[in-house]
Amino acid sequence: MSSRRIGLVGLWDVVAFDEVAGISFKDKDGVQIMKDFMASGSFARGREQMEASASMVFVGNINQSVESLVKTSHLLAPFPEAMIDSAFFDRFHAYIPGWEIPKNASGILY
Repeated sequence: MSSRRIGLVGLWDVVAFDEVAGISFKDKDGVQIMKDFMASGSFARGREQMEASASMVFVGNINQSVESLVKTSHLLAPFPEAMIDSAFFDRFHAYIPGWEIPKNASGILY
């Protein structure tokens, strides 16, 4: 984030973070930068403000039963501590429960 280059959000339509539970940031302001981008669609590179339209996707697993997690915590609990923030989650447009999506099979592919 400190390279002053445009980065992935300026180059791609979608930036996906796999295994979200293991995300860590070298830049201590990483989550705040992501929140700002998710809210405004812009980010700073040096003194320059840049705009981008990339979507951010966070992919991960829930390591306990959904029923247990819902009773004892919440479905966003697998996120790293730095991301457990209502302002961060408020910027989400969707939460897709993968366990409710059928597995890929040749009969359902076009």
